Amino acid sequence: MNGTDHISLYLSIVDTEKYCLGWEVYATFKLFVFDQIRDKFLTIQDAEGMIRRFHDIKMEWGFDKFLPLDSFNFLPNGYLVNDCCVFGAEVFVHEPKYWFSAAFSDWGFSQLLLREDLERACKGFLVEDTLIVEAEIMVMSTSSSRYLSRNCTWED
Repeated sequence: MNGTDHISLYLSIVDTEKYCLGWEVYATFKLFVFDQIRDKFLTIQDAEGMIRRFHDIKMEWGFDKFLPLDSFNFLPNGYLVNDCCVFGAEVFVHEPKYWFSAAFSDWGFSQLLLREDLERACKGFLVEDTLIVEAEIMVMSTSSSRYLSRNCTWED
């Protein structure tokens, strides 16, 4: 994406059309390239092994500047041997930290996030001066009326 003169490497979730509406996957991951000469991996991961949330708006996470192209192409480094290279990923899927339910009337946070945490770039909340806040709309009441599809009428 923005990795000029670098190899960019991303982990992407696929086949999302099979998931239920509102799906989320929480994961930590490491991406790597294999040094075929030394039989070792160059491994890159987020600082502090940050848990990333994959969802329908953000389906990939990774690194714009995973590896400089000149380092990748430098044959003694062992990443490129006989025009072949090996990239990989190690992924750990986590359970979400919070589950909210209509069964609990007292859930929530009196203080969700400290401002200094919000402003720390390494936390990843603000990206290019943008903060995305998501909200879940919950049904608070229902009606006893229902639509009968066979004869296109309403019933009370």
